[in-house]
Amino acid sequence: MRQIMIGFTSLMVCVAFIVSSASAQEKSDYEVIQTFKQKLTDINKSIEKASTVQECVDISSRIDDLEKEFADNVALLDKALYPDGYKGKIVTVRTQLKMGQEKLGIIETQLFRINDLEAQVRSLTGKVDSLTGENANLLQQVQKMGEDVKGAAAGLASTKGIIDSLNKVINKLRNNIKERDQMIFALVDSLFMQYDKSVTSMKDVEKQSLAGRLERKSIFSNMKKSIQDNVAFLQTTQLSSKDLAEMINEQKKFASQWKAFGAKLQGLYEPGKKGANEIKEVQSLLDEWGQKADATFWRGLNLAFRERGLGVKEFNSGGEFKTNLLDFIGAEIKDAGAGKKDESFQVYQSFYDSLWVTHLKPTWIPLLVDSGRITDSDRQEIESQVANWGSAVSPSRLWLYILVIVVVLVVAFFMFRKKTPPAAAPTPKP
Repeated sequence: MRQIMIGFTSLMVCVAFIVSSASAQEKSDYEVIQTFKQKLTDINKSIEKASTVQECVDISSRIDDLEKEFADNVALLDKALYPDGYKGKIVTVRTQLKMGQEKLGIIETQLFRINDLEAQVRSLTGKVDSLTGENANLLQQVQKMGEDVKGAAAGLASTKGIIDSLNKVINKLRNNIKERDQMIFALVDSLFMQYDKSVTSMKDVEKQSLAGRLERKSIFSNMKKSIQDNVAFLQTTQLSSKDLAEMINEQKKFASQWKAFGAKLQGLYEPGKKGANEIKEVQSLLDEWGQKADATFWRGLNLAFRERGLGVKEFNSGGEFKTNLLDFIGAEIKDAGAGKKDESFQVYQSFYDSLWVTHLKPTWIPLLVDSGRITDSDRQEIESQVANWGSAVSPSRLWLYILVIVVVLVVAFFMFRKKTPPAAAPTPKP
């Protein structure tokens, strides 16, 4: 009896599972059908309200998206939408759009031009989305490989292999982030070019259309994501001076492009509205990126001195950098003149060979000048003091000058003898 009850219970559980699964599938199919109908209804309403060529192009893009989104549910929708079916509904809505365009008297050449721009928008949107996913994976790889490097024993061949692989991934990630930034602003430009006028010259309906398109293309979320990825990259990796210089320039370029884009948006959103708040949030994130990039810059430059055992006091501004570096060099020159020439010469060699000619002069100093952290006059003063330090610790070259003079005199002597004709032999007497 007990076994019968157990079997009966198991059977009921299976039946309940099958029923619930069927119910869930039925609910899922119902949701698909209702979602398609609702989106189709929204598009039809937009066609009725459309009054500009940009709106018509946007609607055409929405129909393309709808067709793509439900391509895997054709059989289900054909059955639910009988007799028109899925394809019939798509054809009908495209016909309605065409009639709406003709009613508005839209010129075909104008439509073609904006359609071309819309094709650019769709292509750029796809590239941005693709790079977003790829960058997320690369960033995870960088974080994991960074931990592997820390956990590996120093000096092992495997550690070098991990570091080499890490550098390759870092380079790929940096280039991807830069490319994604460019794609986003290209996408924004393509959207604005469709309206062929300034925001202040747009009608209210055009402003609403553009604002809606910016939202549907996730412009603000993509902007924020790009900034967040750049900040994560700064904080996750230990960048070389060259890499850091590129990242600093990327932040400046992004800020400059955003400033131009933000100016276009001033008249598009009313204060306090969602779009206006999005602008403030992007600007806030951009300011944070600038602050963190600045902190990373000074941290990296300070580290360049510490790694080489050079006792330059820590600095966090261009003024402090110049003062502390000149103080350090001045102290070394003083030591050289006080009987510590050999010691100062060794410090000079370490500074000059491993930092000055390889990193500081070609990369860090120009970046400091270009970013306004120090002036060109400051750069010249630093270079002059480095030269003074070299002169103070270099071995005396007096013997070299003497040797050169001796060689010149010897060469001149032989040349003079060669040019002087020999004395004539006396004529014999008869």
